[in-house]
Amino acid sequence: LKWLDLDNNQLTTIDVSNNTALVELYLRSNQLTAIKGIENITNRAVRIVLRDNPLSKKTKSYLHELQQSGYRNIFYHDQGINWWN
Repeated sequence: LKWLDLDNNQLTTIDVSNNTALVELYLRSNQLTAIKGIENITNRAVRIVLRDNPLSKKTKSYLHELQQSGYRNIFYHDQGINWWN
């Protein structure tokens, strides 16, 4: 799997551990609270956009740690808040 785009569904958790060749991941307007397995993606330039999802504090912390470790194209946007990380 290289690209995944999921919008407007009831998805609450996603694990991308087995998708090491992922290039782009877009998850918009879901019920996503958690994501895991990003650290298994070999391409640190992978573009990950999580927009309008109720991400948990733990998930936001995980994403921030990944950004600090070299995954620079991770963007997330809280529901109702107009800013990007």
